[in-house]
Amino acid sequence: MTMRSFKPAGSEYDAFASLLRHVRAGSGISQVELAACMAWDQSAISKVERGVRRLDLLELRHWLAALGFPLAEFVTELDRRLDAPHALRRNTGAATGKTPSKRRQAAR
Repeated sequence: MTMRSFKPAGSEYDAFASLLRHVRAGSGISQVELAACMAWDQSAISKVERGVRRLDLLELRHWLAALGFPLAEFVTELDRRLDAPHALRRNTGAATGKTPSKRRQAAR
């Protein structure tokens, strides 16, 4: 069996990093404070939030625990944010097979 590699699209990881920043800021905790809780440097927190450094699942769990944010709630919100563009496409005619440009052509 061949394993396929998976690399998240840039916009997907941008949504992930944005949600990490949102959760941290919403918790009222600075990058410096989070870094201290995790025994990391502040620069590592910044790199994660900018998408330069990625987190594995255990690091994400530790990150969210330091913020007092449930992992399941984070995943649910991330899933909602990642599905939002798909819902938008469905609402703009993708379900009928008509893209915005095809609808413009049909209107002529």
